[in-house]
Amino acid sequence: MKRLTIIIIFMLSFSSVYSQLGKTEYLKGEAARNKENWIEALKWLKISAEKGYPKGMNSLAYMYENGEGMDQNYPEAMKWYRKSIQKGNTDAMVSLGIIYQNSDLYEEAENCFKMSAEKGNINGMDLLGYFYFTREKYKEALPWLKKAAEKDQPTALYHLGEMYEYGYGGIQIDETKALEYYKKAASKGDENAIKRLKTN
Repeated sequence: MKRLTIIIIFMLSFSSVYSQLGKTEYLKGEAARNKENWIEALKWLKISAEKGYPKGMNSLAYMYENGEGMDQNYPEAMKWYRKSIQKGNTDAMVSLGIIYQNSDLYEEAENCFKMSAEKGNINGMDLLGYFYFTREKYKEALPWLKKAAEKDQPTALYHLGEMYEYGYGGIQIDETKALEYYKKAASKGDENAIKRLKTN
């Protein structure tokens, strides 16, 4: 029994160390990105990603997607986002979903947003809610917008305000509640909410 306990502790320790492989390089890469030292950033993030560190993969993908220090390379970006997703990175799920949405691959976009939202990613919740909102699937949109709004996501707060102002999805119109959502969204810097309040 004692030997089994030692083996389990060893395996857990090994797993913890293994999961951190590439973290140091990731931090160096992010520090270089913050200084817009793209060559150094790319070098360190490539090492981090190749060691299997999820955040390193995600940041490397972002560099390829946005052309930081290079030409944009969507195939390479998508490759690294997918690898990061395989490691459970929810930010990568959101980013890949946005690429799919911008490429009119809506089913794939929905899947990515839903996957991230169900894992608790606030941006995933917001984007999934908005995805349904723009398709007038208001009953599907409402719970995800509410979840994001509970975490003070500005755009979710604004769209909830719209739902209560206009009664989308059969919701009872409640201008008081709509105004509360608009004010809260505006206080978080949402431009649409700020403009909406100015028209009242």
